[in-house]
Amino acid sequence: MALRNVLQTRPVGPYFRPPHLHVKVLLEVDRPKVIKWEFSDNSAKPKITKNNKAIVISDGKSIAKITIFEELSSKICRGQSYIMKGYSVRGGSPPFALIATRETAFFRSSPVNVDETLMREATDVLWPHSILTPVAEIHNVKGLLTVEGNIVQLSAVSRVTTGREEVPLRHLKLEQEQAQVTLCLWREAAVESVEVGTKIRVTHVKLSSSAYGDQLQSTAYTEIEVIRINEESTVEVLGVTDSPQDGFAELLLSTNEQVVVDKSVWEPFEELLAKDRVFVRLMKNGGKVVKLESVHPPPES
Repeated sequence: MALRNVLQTRPVGPYFRPPHLHVKVLLEVDRPKVIKWEFSDNSAKPKITKNNKAIVISDGKSIAKITIFEELSSKICRGQSYIMKGYSVRGGSPPFALIATRETAFFRSSPVNVDETLMREATDVLWPHSILTPVAEIHNVKGLLTVEGNIVQLSAVSRVTTGREEVPLRHLKLEQEQAQVTLCLWREAAVESVEVGTKIRVTHVKLSSSAYGDQLQSTAYTEIEVIRINEESTVEVLGVTDSPQDGFAELLLSTNEQVVVDKSVWEPFEELLAKDRVFVRLMKNGGKVVKLESVHPPPES
């Protein structure tokens, strides 16, 4: 049976055994999976990790992705053709997913010819596109998104149960040009090292609706990158208020920008603001205010 037929045919009965497939491994990538987490003091770290691989296979007419467990991954290699047997087919509707099991086996076999079109499709399956989207426009784009902005709120890491797993979850609020969105970071994305005020780029997130409003959810493909651009400017601080995030203050600048700053950085200027106008040289690293220096006001024009 062709691979396409397997993907489109619903398994019949609990004892269904899918046919052997003659396929070629087009691409492979390491996809470690944390199967147990260790939680303590509002944080989490991996306790047990399986070194799985995701591979894309083809019978020369269509492609499919399958995750190969650690015990099996060392027995296959990219570019080799195999007879694959002992897998299972799961899912609620076609195209169904191929699942490796303890019975799955790969037998080296004669070559399967694959054209460049299928190779390009294989690349898109392993590394799906994620469209860089302004925060204000996330409702206008379908599929996976990439967003950028400054972290204005950041929760502690919490422990949640999904299915049979206990996994870490963290929420952050991202702001870009006064538009804000909440991100729900799951599993590995939840334990990335980020701070309030930092400018970040978050890839491969998807929009979802809940009782808490529209949110962006991380996926297995999500990566978080700190955008490290050093910036320096001389501005007037028009006002200050407490940030929703403990230990931080929010400054309103003469540029009409609102920035979040650690209270220890702002504290020396609190008394000055109570007496007179305050002008500062403001230094950012990765979008985060790291230093404030008092400067003389510019001459009146």
